[in-house]
Amino acid sequence: MNRSRLLPTGIAFLLIAAFMAAGALYARATLPFESPDETWHMAIVRYIRRYRALPPMVVSARIETASDLAGFYGYHEPPLYYAPPLYYSLAALLAAPFSPMEDLPDLIVPSPCWERGWGLVPGTSPENKNFFAHRFGEEASSSTVRVLYVLRGLSLLLGVATLLALWRAARLLWPERPWLCVGALAIAALTPQFIATSSGVTNDSLTNLLFALAFAAGIAARRSGSGRGWLALGGLAGLAMLTKQSGLMLLPLGMLMAAWREGNWRLRLRDALLFLGAALATGGWWYGRNAVLYGEPSGLATHLVHVRLPRFPNVVAVLDSFYAQFGWGVIRVHGAVYWAERFIVLGGGVGLLNSLRRGGSFWAMNEHKRQGLAILAVALVLNCTLLVPWILATGPSLGRLLYPSLLPVACLLAWGWAQWARWRAGRGLCVLLAAAGLGFVFVVPFRYLQPAFRSPLLRAVPEQTHGIVVEFEHGISLVGYAVKPEIGACLGPGDRIHVSLYWRADRVPVKDYFTWVQLGPDGGFPPLSKAHTFAGGTLYPTSLWRPGDIVRQDVVLAVPERPEVIGRMWVRAGFVDGDRRVTAIHSSEGAWDGNQQAARLGPFYVVDSTQH
Repeated sequence: MNRSRLLPTGIAFLLIAAFMAAGALYARATLPFESPDETWHMAIVRYIRRYRALPPMVVSARIETASDLAGFYGYHEPPLYYAPPLYYSLAALLAAPFSPMEDLPDLIVPSPCWERGWGLVPGTSPENKNFFAHRFGEEASSSTVRVLYVLRGLSLLLGVATLLALWRAARLLWPERPWLCVGALAIAALTPQFIATSSGVTNDSLTNLLFALAFAAGIAARRSGSGRGWLALGGLAGLAMLTKQSGLMLLPLGMLMAAWREGNWRLRLRDALLFLGAALATGGWWYGRNAVLYGEPSGLATHLVHVRLPRFPNVVAVLDSFYAQFGWGVIRVHGAVYWAERFIVLGGGVGLLNSLRRGGSFWAMNEHKRQGLAILAVALVLNCTLLVPWILATGPSLGRLLYPSLLPVACLLAWGWAQWARWRAGRGLCVLLAAAGLGFVFVVPFRYLQPAFRSPLLRAVPEQTHGIVVEFEHGISLVGYAVKPEIGACLGPGDRIHVSLYWRADRVPVKDYFTWVQLGPDGGFPPLSKAHTFAGGTLYPTSLWRPGDIVRQDVVLAVPERPEVIGRMWVRAGFVDGDRRVTAIHSSEGAWDGNQQAARLGPFYVVDSTQH
């Protein structure tokens, strides 16, 4: 292999290595069950592992109340999620030597916000991004959680295989243009959400691989004309049908690949029938089974029972979630990143359209390549078309549902940007965007995932804190705090106080309590700033605390631009049980307020804008 081909190949494998490294970081930074649908996938794996049988299709009752919603997100046996069995059967075989997953029902604890009718908060801040509360002590030693990380490793390997299949398909399309193939690989490998999806327990990873293999096999079969190639493509389509219902998309695509090419029509018909027969023989039995047992072949009834109000998908939201929207779709990144993603899509789209003009580079390719690129475009359009009714029926605009078309997206965008790369400035811009994308994928786990999923449970109160002891009813004590700026500081309009409270469970709390934290004058009223949230946050609410737990809670209080009062101020912190403030029953000297309902921290001094 000469140097001109060796270098692109080396960079391609460096991109795949970077994908693996980033995927390991994403898997480590994301708490168990906080990757989309992970609880339901784990529940099916457990069911097959335990009963050695496929779970039945169970259609849940409609959700009418917040309590119904919280119950729906909990553990169910048999599972309420229903999907084709291939991924789950493979996962159950892999999980068998590690754990029977008996404690999975206890580990799945819906976030306390669901019970109160609150949703998660989309955005870049780390607060309230978790779908589930977490038993941090139990998770650390659970064999079920070890199985979860093993299956996340499986997903990551499937993601790597998807990239290899993409590289193979691109090389089949453009064997003489290795840098174009590197560009296609970079677009896929440096998509942060694809890395995150490939780092969770999900049947999407196997689906994405089978689609990529099918595209590569289809390109190869069109070139060779071998009947065995079409049988192999049909087998891949059948396996995709046994992994997820979206695999059905490969039926019309495979028929198109076989029919739309040069050659005798009888030969094309034979190949199309070989493909279709192999696909149905491999994957059709599950749909026939559903029709016999449940009167509905697709198995989608469980997904469509909670039909939402019709709402046409927001194209920008789909694009953004395709690129970077983590956790259960609520952890967003800085707005500039989304503008860069839109610029990449727009630039690739303009370049692609420019290549289609009369005399453009698209028409300079041979018929085989033109048809191959056109088939990839048809696959993307089909995926987008089918996504619209799904979003109308289920609600969320999830760009990751376009990952079966990741290979077409990467190849089409790479082809579009190749039109700009004819100029030196265009090539420089491509390199700059790739370098920025590579850096960003490694920023994500530290800047966005770790803060959102950081455990508030500590081994001990840190040394750099103010010592304090305020014991409240229900067996919870405040045993330390830290503030920034320090006590005695002067605060002006718009200034913020960062407060870290350290709570200790003296016995097992019986319910989820709230904390209230306020900044106010000596008498407490009027408060200048206040916060009201779950003690331990939504990640570790008090109902999960164990005796001796030390739990950190961070609160930010802001001085208003026009404070009602100025002068000496205190930070007060206490508990709420329903509508009643919990009484403090013991305190170190000077640590509680006069009515014994709060710990008192400070003082601070608020001044107006003329004094600040």
